[in-house]
Amino acid sequence: MCVSTQCNPGIDEHAYPSKTTDSVSQIKTPESENGSSHFETIWLRGFTANRGACHLNGHSAEDQNVTAFVDSTGLCLFAHRGYREGALSDILEAVSGRDWVSEDYVAAGERIFNLEKCFNYREGFRREDDVIADRFFEEPLTAGMRKGAVLDRGEFESMMTEYYEGRGWDPKTTRPSDERLRALRLDFVIDELDH
Repeated sequence: MCVSTQCNPGIDEHAYPSKTTDSVSQIKTPESENGSSHFETIWLRGFTANRGACHLNGHSAEDQNVTAFVDSTGLCLFAHRGYREGALSDILEAVSGRDWVSEDYVAAGERIFNLEKCFNYREGFRREDDVIADRFFEEPLTAGMRKGAVLDRGEFESMMTEYYEGRGWDPKTTRPSDERLRALRLDFVIDELDH
């Protein structure tokens, strides 16, 4: 993204930047059961990804945690969903010698996701870096089930605040709270965040 802005001033109007990466996420999304769209949620989760905008990041905080965990194993993010039930547990038990259940994946993934977040926070990434291009709030979609829709900026900001609070992060700065870090046994990074 940085090179493209130097070579083509004004590219921001057409690019999808987040944490200085380009992103074209999934826009074709189904309606949820209550009639609202998952469109905002997918973008919210994508733009809160620790590595920049990423549609592989999951559609909920729990999905993000599981994705972080599976990604840490070296298994393919696409293929792992096709494994028979219990296969991942069997693999992990064979490697580690201990029993694994799905709650273990989520807990380990949450630790990983928060540790990645702490690294980004220490390096200066804040809420304003979890951005979405202005055009999604201004230009209607031109095709698909949500043709004509635009994102509501106020609703999007409210969803981001709810997301950060749900993660135990400060909604203004996105810094993970000391309480959350201690609960995740990540208290060793607290001093790093304050420097």
